[in-house]
Amino acid sequence: MSRFADGQDATELYRQAVCALRELCRVEGPGQAMRASAQVLSTPMWRAFTEDYSVSRGVPCALRLVQHCQHDPGDQCEPPGSDHSSLLLRNRRPDTFVTQPYSLDGTTLRQMLDYADEHGLKVSISGISPHFPGKTLLVMMHRNTD
Repeated sequence: MSRFADGQDATELYRQAVCALRELCRVEGPGQAMRASAQVLSTPMWRAFTEDYSVSRGVPCALRLVQHCQHDPGDQCEPPGSDHSSLLLRNRRPDTFVTQPYSLDGTTLRQMLDYADEHGLKVSISGISPHFPGKTLLVMMHRNTD
């Protein structure tokens, strides 16, 4: 049935969902099937991801991880290449800056890493992102405590 579920995971409901997505893909194209899948997955993935955090209201500022920021023009609150950004709080304190760009070319990735180095942040990147699963990357920045 699938390359992504073994026999135990492929329940009848799973098979029906796969068949529905295949039919949507056939009739309306892969983009529409991907959007439908993302529509279902995005909110529960974000909830699971942020389970241990609260999300800051206001400007999603990476600089708040290392300093106070007034968010004035030129403050560079977000690294180059940022899109769909959030600042996650743990115990009401800035803990993790998250951005979910659709892509990062080599130049933008270097600029993002330079920004992190300049501000003493460590970076991790994952292909599993809750914003638009399957289309966006998940970039996380934390204080460098090493």
